[in-house]
Amino acid sequence: MSDSKNIKMLFAGIILFYILWQIGQFFYGERVLAGGGFGWDGVQYATWVSQFSFRNYFQHQLSPYYIQRILPSIIVHYIMVILHLNLQSHSAIINTFIVYNNVMLLFVMLGLFSLAYFLRWTPAATLVAFVSLFFNFVLLKQLSYYSVLTDYTALTIGFFQLYCYIKKRVLFLYLLSIVGAFAWPTLLLSGFLLILFDAQCFKKDYADSLIDFMKRNFSYKKCAAIFVLSVIFSVLFAAICFFLYKMSPDHHKFLTLLNVLFSNISYGSILPWWVVVSIFVVLIYVFFLVLPAGMLLLRALSGLKRDFIFWIKLGLCVVFYGAIHFIVSHYSLHTIAEPGLSGFLFRFVFAIAAPGKFLATYFIYFGLGAVLLVFLLPRISFQDIAPLGIPYFLLLLIFALQVHSRFGTPYFPLIALMIGTQLSKMKISFQFCLRYVLLAFVFSCAWIPLTWPGQSLNPTMAELHQWPWQVYFATSGLWTTSFSYSIELVLMIIAGFLVYPLLKNKMD
Repeated sequence: MSDSKNIKMLFAGIILFYILWQIGQFFYGERVLAGGGFGWDGVQYATWVSQFSFRNYFQHQLSPYYIQRILPSIIVHYIMVILHLNLQSHSAIINTFIVYNNVMLLFVMLGLFSLAYFLRWTPAATLVAFVSLFFNFVLLKQLSYYSVLTDYTALTIGFFQLYCYIKKRVLFLYLLSIVGAFAWPTLLLSGFLLILFDAQCFKKDYADSLIDFMKRNFSYKKCAAIFVLSVIFSVLFAAICFFLYKMSPDHHKFLTLLNVLFSNISYGSILPWWVVVSIFVVLIYVFFLVLPAGMLLLRALSGLKRDFIFWIKLGLCVVFYGAIHFIVSHYSLHTIAEPGLSGFLFRFVFAIAAPGKFLATYFIYFGLGAVLLVFLLPRISFQDIAPLGIPYFLLLLIFALQVHSRFGTPYFPLIALMIGTQLSKMKISFQFCLRYVLLAFVFSCAWIPLTWPGQSLNPTMAELHQWPWQVYFATSGLWTTSFSYSIELVLMIIAGFLVYPLLKNKMD
């Protein structure tokens, strides 16, 4: 039997396996213990489902943080009302969320197949892209374990923003951006960036691969300067921490915060020695990957200044942003603010807690696709990314840096699209596909139990940094201990050693 037929049969088997897996997780899967099965933020989302009314919504009953995450709860509320389900039943709310999330992902699956046909992907490339998107901790495990979240709606809207961008459906892109603002705050920004910077505004001279672009801008002098900058930043950071420690009325509480950040260090010198290395890794990532992507947007912007259509689109974006900002600020409580930039910077600090921690956490959460994409970088050019969404690529890079892996959820589908587009240019064998599927499932960690004997129902912050809760919270750099980070790093390195040989003969 030919490779092509084998790949198509394998693809059909994978889709069937995924559907059966989600059915099994619905009936027999684990559920988070905290919050009566709702989790942490899920308690608030479940409360909206059981008590939602537009009267409360427009009477300053919600904080700005939550008012932009209310959409999934509204949808689930009316699904339960239409089906006459008990709005006060914990199990009914959880099960409805699981079904709703899976239906959303079914649309993503169909959308992926539509894009594969539109972009003329090969069956093998489509299979690998599908596995990269769906075979990870988020969708194989967390979807049923911690279902009362807005993440899966955000992923769906994020995917369809890319879908509309690729197929040039601008009106639907406006609609998705506005609706998405009430499921995940950054979806408004990302949608508007896609609207303003379409693929045509990126010139044809960006043909260098990302690696070639980095090599052309790389020099040992720059690296030395970046290392010196890392030392300076480390000293400044240590000085700030020491100052805050002296100014803090509760020294023990401040040291506890540092302990959460750097995991059981000696406080004699305030900061561990590896902070210099961590900052160096972050700065290399920023200077040679994030900034080039950002510069592309600036160069594109300079070429759009005389484009009348651009100014019309910008005006519409400003109007819609102003209207949503008015709704959020006028019809919400003002005692709890959306974290915004300060929240991002706070989470960004965790990126220096250990060298490469933000990359390891991203891999553990989003799976093998992140590792595969790294090895495909030598072949991917900015011109390859332009039709898929350079603004999304920039946001993907930025949100990976702030460590809290969940915050990159809407932009994660771009990884699968980049993989599918690049692999379509290569001859991929059945053996490659089969091995990749098996590795993706293993490294998804979906088979690891998250519920253990003696696990507390309402864990404290300290317990979240201990086992067995670390089995789950190691997927987020915000709560990962040094031991969990070590496991993440080892798994990422092992995954790299296993994936690279699969691709090596394809890239020679």
